[in-house]
Amino acid sequence: KLVLLSPINTVDFKHYLTLQGSVDDKNISYITPTGQPGVVKAIYVKQGDKVHKGQLILKLDDAVAQQNVIATKQQLGSLKAQLDLAKSVYQRQKNLWDQQIGTEVQLLQAKTQVETLENQIKAIQANVNTVQEQANQSNVYSNVNGTVDDITTHVGESFNGSPLGGYIRIVNESDLKISVTIPENYAGQVSKGSKVVVNIPDINK
Repeated sequence: KLVLLSPINTVDFKHYLTLQGSVDDKNISYITPTGQPGVVKAIYVKQGDKVHKGQLILKLDDAVAQQNVIATKQQLGSLKAQLDLAKSVYQRQKNLWDQQIGTEVQLLQAKTQVETLENQIKAIQANVNTVQEQANQSNVYSNVNGTVDDITTHVGESFNGSPLGGYIRIVNESDLKISVTIPENYAGQVSKGSKVVVNIPDINK
């Protein structure tokens, strides 16, 4: 048939603007060391890995820090040996003094030596805890749950966690945002509540 007749009906006419946008992550975390920046010794994740908060991400070179720990512990051990000897000397002086042998000055000197060494041991023990904590800071952990989105650092390179330097970026995919720029001539026609159709070709949705 060359001619067809159709009844005229009132229907809704829907017009859509076709615009390109981007899917942005609202919750992005750059993993940073808790201490000073250092040289990367090992990386335990790769791009696309799912990670959880508290998971070990990478390790920095801790050779110097471990040497400090060993040296401080050796110093602590030496002081403890000196303290044992000082206590033994003090006890002997006290026994002699109880028998009215020796002088009170010798007893006080032996007691002072014990107290001095005990105070030094307390200070060294605190130092051991400090250098051990510094050594532990070579382990870098994730502070969020998410997916490793990008890794720009490599083994042997300096790592500070800054976007301007070597970093590991983790994204929480449960909170995403679609951003689209609307031309000025259409800005007045789009408002809150306007319907949109989102097409993401990369994942065929």
